[in-house]
Amino acid sequence: MDRAHPPRSLYTWSFLGPWLLLTAAGGAMGVGLALVFDTPWLVGLALGLIAGSLAGMALFARRSQAPAAPPLPDLNVRLLRWVLRLMAIGALAYLLAGWAGVPFNRLFPWDGLGLLALCGLAELLLRRGRSFWASSAVLGGFCIPIAFNAQYYGMASPVNALYGLGLLVSGLVAGSNGFLGMLAAISMLTALFAIGEQQGIVEPVYPVGAPAQSAGLVLFWWAVYGATAWLSWLFARTLERAVHAARGQTLALAHTLQTITPDSSLEAVLAQTLAAITEQLTATRAQLWLRAPDDDTLGLRLAYQHGQLVAAEQMPSSPPPLPAAGLPAWQALVATRQPVVIDHVANDPRVVQRGLALGRGTHTLLYVPLLAGGEVTGFFSLENIETRRYSPEELELAQALVQQVTLTMQLGQLAEQSRQSAILAERNRMAREIHDTLAQGFTGIVVQLEAAEDVLGEAGPAARQHLSRARALARESLAEARRSVYALRLPALEHAPLPAALRASVEALAAAAALAVEWSVDAGWPALPVDLELDLLRIGQEAVTNVLRHAQARSIWVALKAEPERLTLEISDDGRGLDPAGPRGGLGLLGMQERAARHGGVLAVRSRPIGGTTIRCQVPRPTEPGQSDAHAGQRV
Repeated sequence: MDRAHPPRSLYTWSFLGPWLLLTAAGGAMGVGLALVFDTPWLVGLALGLIAGSLAGMALFARRSQAPAAPPLPDLNVRLLRWVLRLMAIGALAYLLAGWAGVPFNRLFPWDGLGLLALCGLAELLLRRGRSFWASSAVLGGFCIPIAFNAQYYGMASPVNALYGLGLLVSGLVAGSNGFLGMLAAISMLTALFAIGEQQGIVEPVYPVGAPAQSAGLVLFWWAVYGATAWLSWLFARTLERAVHAARGQTLALAHTLQTITPDSSLEAVLAQTLAAITEQLTATRAQLWLRAPDDDTLGLRLAYQHGQLVAAEQMPSSPPPLPAAGLPAWQALVATRQPVVIDHVANDPRVVQRGLALGRGTHTLLYVPLLAGGEVTGFFSLENIETRRYSPEELELAQALVQQVTLTMQLGQLAEQSRQSAILAERNRMAREIHDTLAQGFTGIVVQLEAAEDVLGEAGPAARQHLSRARALARESLAEARRSVYALRLPALEHAPLPAALRASVEALAAAAALAVEWSVDAGWPALPVDLELDLLRIGQEAVTNVLRHAQARSIWVALKAEPERLTLEISDDGRGLDPAGPRGGLGLLGMQERAARHGGVLAVRSRPIGGTTIRCQVPRPTEPGQSDAHAGQRV
């Protein structure tokens, strides 16, 4: 996956130290060679400083394995085109002013024409994709007329202030790392012109008398250039970080949306989203914690490390749910709704699971709140094995990327809602088909059989016996068709939780057989994911249907038990039990076992020929409340 890295600053001592040493050594060597060959020492100093500076930059580029001509980012290329247009307009205005009589340096108009030529060269290089060399031509050409006129008018002239425009242009075009070369060149030119003026080599229009006055002017201009360069760096750095944050959000969102397909699962989308967040912020490990509103605890949901997504239940040492009220980091997230940075894990009491974090070698932690509907529903933790300082732009990027987890979960819920709606529509269609075809057909068969009995009268006892048997079978098939229609439509679960839906379904099935039904439902029965509710309801319906078909029972008992680790559905009857020697692998029992196994549960059957049958289904309790929005919105 592509990463949106902010440009690394070159201005560290690993670069500045050798560069300054080589620049000074180059200047000293230039002066020495000038004296040996009996040439002006000022020329040797200028050439030596330039050579030493270039050598320092080349040495750093080789040590850091940086490309010789790295292309500029797209934003800088667009800014460079605008600078080219403005430079061309400025060069034309400069030439027109000179031809109109404004006094300029002795090289006029060739300096202006040279600047126009460099603008054309830069445009040609841009069109060929050589943005680095185009920016070099622009930055070099920008200072040509300024340097010549600064030398012509002297150190006391305000023309020297125009160098500040060059520094601003370098920040716009070359970014936060581009102004140092311009600053060094301008500072050296200013000093060399001042020395040349004192030595009598240069005769400006506005000369400076005493050397002390000349030195003061040099220091003044250096201070102006330094302040301008700092402002240029600050603006360019802020712009780069803003672009980095925007590009990081765009990349993460693009990869997340690419993962969302009709066949993708929520876990797959979360894996992609967590990978994007972890890589964009260069973290070692990431964890997603969600709050359970039922008991106000925080549970670990997912973790991402070494390119793999691991669910909490698959971790060898998964932490248990933690009470939210006792976690200082959670209280800070809820109070501020802003990221919380833990600079030193070993010394900060706000760390969640500090022992585990230290065991993984974590030094810095970043907690980012997960907001949904204006409320903090969880948090996202980023671990770093090195001490790391997050800039404000990186914190904003972290907040934006973490909110994609909320987007991912909402999209997953919408997809699940769409899937459930499609299933419900298909079930209703099947129910209508059964009602309009099989049920009505069986009703017609019953009517015709009754009419045949009336026509036969007392004749043919054997025929009447066959007709009675056929009518009984038709009535039984009609009852089965109606039960199938009722089970397919499932009206109770659309408007009530599982206990109420199961009660309505069981009582409707038992009413026709005059069965007494007794209930036991735990008061703390939780809201469940739609698939689990549906499968438990199906198991209960199938168990009661088996009682009606085979048990000849008078009473049934239904119990729903909610324990911290598991959920239990138990249905017992006082009818005829299963024959231990008989087959026990019917499709109904097999279907119930498969439904329980879908959720990691088991189905147990305990039966005696006399004494009834007990069917017990036990499934693990979900780690978080999973009521589906598709049903939550319909329940009243």
